[in-house]
Parts: sequence; C-alpha cells; structure tokens
Amino acid sequence: MWCGVAAGISLLLLDGGWAQAASSADERAWAAGYVGPMAETLEVMYAGRQSGQNSYCIFRFGAKSSLYAQCLAAPGQSNVFCETVSAGSSPAAAKLLTPARVGALQALGFKPPGEDSPNHHLEITLDRKERFRAVARLLLQAMHDGYGYRGKPRVQQFCASPPPVS
Repeated sequence: MWCGVAAGISLLLLDGGWAQAASSADERAWAAGYVGPMAETLEVMYAGRQSGQNSYCIFRFGAKSSLYAQCLAAPGQSNVFCETVSAGSSPAAAKLLTPARVGALQALGFKPPGEDSPNHHLEITLDRKERFRAVARLLLQAMHDGYGYRGKPRVQQFCASPPPVS
C-alpha cells in the first residue's frame, strides 16, 4: 500500500552524514559507486510524476534477493514515499531484522509497518536536485544498518515512470 505520513528525518543524514557513518573505507567506496546511479533512477522516477500518474522505482539488493527498497512519487506532490521490506513481507528479511536492526531503521526515520504500509516507510520532501543523492544514501544506509547489506550482490534497479509531459 502506498500512502504516507510525514516522518522527521535527520537532514544531517540526508545531506551527507553517511559518508562519515559508514564504518570502513571499503563500505564508503562501494556505497559511493551506487549513490550516483540510484540518484539518477530516483530523478527519473520523480520527473515521471508530471505525467499525471504514479511513478516508482525499486532497488533490489541482489538479483535473486527479496531484500528491497522502493520509492513512489505521486502526481502533484513534492514528497516521495519510500519503503524498505519488512519481516512480514519477506522471509529473508525476517531472518535479518533483529530488534537492534529495526531500531536502526527507526533511527534513520523509518516508521514501522502498520496501517500506512506493510513495510518500514517514510516520506521525504525533494525540494532540490541534490536531495536525490541524499535519498540514495539514506536507502543504502537503511540496507546497511537494517539488513546487513555490504555491497554484494549488486543492486538491481527498476523504474516505472511514464514519460514526462512536454
């Protein structure tokens, strides 16, 4: 279900905090390789909302994995609604989402599954272009802290965005 409730997100994190938060140079390196492509996918998704239809993107962490993050941009909205998979949506996530890891997702601003979404979720305002990179970093941080993702297998990206109206 895609509907959102505004979440208070640390702007420090959105504006670059993960570069310092990653625990090793290796983690900073693999994350840096994903931020640009993920930000471009988010930007395409966001532009697609101008068609008058919902536009979304999915980031799957491994081609055969059920671990994912996804975002939705609705027409006429400046916010995007993002989710990460919950234990109730994926047996693989259930094995990974310890109480400490769920706490880490909540510390990043994600609300727990409930009426608004069956997944961990948050709503983010995209008020300037550099926010796409910030959202990409946030999603990577969520997969790192919440699910133990460390850069492999590669992130698979999918975007379903109608072409923008000219």
